[in-house]
Amino acid sequence: MPLDFLLRLMRDPREPKSKRLEAAKAAAPFCHPKLNAIDAPPAGGEEKPETTTIKVAFVDPPKYPEDDREANA
Repeated sequence: MPLDFLLRLMRDPREPKSKRLEAAKAAAPFCHPKLNAIDAPPAGGEEKPETTTIKVAFVDPPKYPEDDREANA
């Protein structure tokens, strides 16, 4: 695989540093993706940030007739 070759070349201490650096530059986009830009709110206008609310509700499990039999045994 080409990426494997570049990584092996980059890590080989017997290769000249210039060659290792070029291999690292060529392999970097495949190992470290670029970050995407985000849309910022317009200057001067205050936008409320989006919020997410999570509600946790605990409920009792349904009661089955078998539960009474095991408790009385």
